[in-house]
Amino acid sequence: MYPRSSSFRASGTAPLRPLAHPEKLLTTKEVATFTGLSASFFNKRRIYGGGPKFLRLNANSKVGAIRYRLPDILDWLAAGECKNGSGDHA
Repeated sequence: MYPRSSSFRASGTAPLRPLAHPEKLLTTKEVATFTGLSASFFNKRRIYGGGPKFLRLNANSKVGAIRYRLPDILDWLAAGECKNGSGDHA
């Protein structure tokens, strides 16, 4: 766990610090907080497609812990970027 400090959120989780830990694997909840989308959104995108790349920590099981790499999240967000309000992807 993270050391206690005043930088912790009221919920007890550490704030995202992507530059301090570029290789840190993020949980679904952390990705949801980072993007402003719900954890449910990412759970559904894993099932139906259209979400960012993810890792299943126990690849031989359907119930392995899910984690995301920050660069994969940033790439996924950039792929959805539109230009000039036209809805055309950049």
